[in-house]
Amino acid sequence: MQVKDVVTYNDENLDEKTEPDFEIEYVDISSVSLTRGIENKDLMTFEKSPSRARRKVRNGDIIISTVRTYLKAIAQVRNPSDNLIVSTGFAVVRPNPSLDSRFAGYMLQSNGFVGDVVANSVGVSYPAINASDLVRLPFVEPPVIEQQKISDFLDQETSKIEALIFRKKDLLEKIEEKRSALISHAVTKGLYPNVSTKDSGSPWLGRVPSHWQVKRLKNIATWNDETIEENTDPDFEIEYVDISSVSLNKGIENIELINFENAPSRARRKVRDGDIIISTVRTYLKAITSIKNPPDNMVVSTGFAVIRPAANINQRFVGYLLQSSGFVGAVVANSVGVSYPAINASDLVRLPIVQPPIKEQEAIVQYLDREIVRIDEQFQKVEAAIEKLEEYRSTLIINAVTGKFDVRDFCPTATTEQREVAHG
Repeated sequence: MQVKDVVTYNDENLDEKTEPDFEIEYVDISSVSLTRGIENKDLMTFEKSPSRARRKVRNGDIIISTVRTYLKAIAQVRNPSDNLIVSTGFAVVRPNPSLDSRFAGYMLQSNGFVGDVVANSVGVSYPAINASDLVRLPFVEPPVIEQQKISDFLDQETSKIEALIFRKKDLLEKIEEKRSALISHAVTKGLYPNVSTKDSGSPWLGRVPSHWQVKRLKNIATWNDETIEENTDPDFEIEYVDISSVSLNKGIENIELINFENAPSRARRKVRDGDIIISTVRTYLKAITSIKNPPDNMVVSTGFAVIRPAANINQRFVGYLLQSSGFVGAVVANSVGVSYPAINASDLVRLPIVQPPIKEQEAIVQYLDREIVRIDEQFQKVEAAIEKLEEYRSTLIINAVTGKFDVRDFCPTATTEQREVAHG
C-alpha cells in the first residue's frame, strides 16, 4: 500500500485573517533533525512571522520536510501547544485512527522511507518533493496489535539509546565550555599571569593587561564591504551560507550551491579569507565563525555582519576574540526583541574590544591553535560515539518496523533476561 492509504496530510492551516498579535511557536526546517526531533521553537506574533509559518499540527502528527530533503528533517509531534505552527516546507502527515500513530512515526523516520524521500526529490542544489508524491511512497501496515507491540518495543529501547546519547551530549557541552573558557581567558587576559592589569570600562572585558588598548570594533575593522550585484548573471552559481548553517563551535556546517536567480534575496554578502561573519538576527543562535579560504563565489546571508579586520591586526586573533563567550554575550545582551532578537551592524561594531601588541596577538593565536586542536579531537571522539548510537537507533527502528525480528512477545516491563527466555 501507499502512505496516502493510511494517512491524511496538510489538513489544517493557520487562517490568513489570524489576529496580528496572536503569538505562535514556530518550527522551521532548520529546527528539526531526524534523531533529535524538534530542537528549537521561535516565539513570535503572527504579523512578524514568515509567510511560510502556516501549518497547524496535532499530537501524533509526523512532520516531513519536502524541501532540502537531504537535511532529513522528520519528527513526530508529541503533545504540542495549541499555538505550535510549522513551516509549509513540511508535509504534516496525520495517521488515520486505525493506524497506531507511534508506529507511523517510527516507519516514516526509518532509513528506508527517508531514503525513498531523498531519492524521489527533484533538484540538485535545492532538492524537493511534492507532498502529493511523498504520500504515494510505499508503506507497510502490520496488524494493529503488532503495530502497538513494535511501538512499545521501540519506545523502550530507543529511550535507552537516547539516554546514552543525552549523557554524551552533556559531555560535549562540557568540552565546549572548556573550549570557550580557554579562548575567553587568552583573548582578554593574555598568556602571562603576573602582568599588571587595568579596568577596561567594559563589563564583558573586565580587567585587561595594562599595556593593551581598549577600542571599539569599528576602530580595527570594516564591515559589510562587498555585496553581490543585483544585475549578476541569473545562471551564476553561488555557494550560499545561511544563518542556520553556521555554529559557534563547528563553523560553517552546510553550503548550498544555487543559481543567483534561484537564490533568496538575502544571499548578497561577499566574503574573503580572514573575514568573520556574525549573525545580527536570531542572535541567540550564536552563528559566528571565521572565514578560511572561501571560494570566489561564496555568498552569505544579509543576516550576517561581515567583519573585515584591518591590516595592522592579526585576523585570526580577531576571529578568536569575536568568538569568545564574553563578546558573544555582549552581542546577545545588546540585541533588541524577544521572539526575534537582532542587533544593527552599526551597533555591533561599537562594542568594545581589546588590541594587544601584534607580537602578543601572534603568540595568543599560536597558543590557541595548538590547544584548540586537542580539545576538538576530544569533541570529535564523543561525536563519533554519538553517531554510532544514532546509527544503532536507526538500525533498530528499520528492523522492527519491517519485521526483521519478531517483537510479538515483547513485554515492556520484562527484563532483558526474561525477553531472551521468551524468545528461546
